[in-house]
Amino acid sequence: IAVVILGGDDAIFSTAALVQIAGRAGRHADFPRGEVTCYVQSQTRVVRRAQRMIDQLNRQGKRRGGRWPA
Repeated sequence: IAVVILGGDDAIFSTAALVQIAGRAGRHADFPRGEVTCYVQSQTRVVRRAQRMIDQLNRQGKRRGGRWPA
């Protein structure tokens, strides 16, 4: 499943909320490569933190034996 976040820079979204929403992508065994697109007017601190956290979680998962398609 692909996930699209509209207005990800709005104050209603926290870092945790953006990470949680992005975590819905790629949850099916037949489609493990989740695509997440976050549309913003400006890249806020919250959006940057979410990006860093997702990158960190993906690196940890890969080190622990998670498999990602090439």
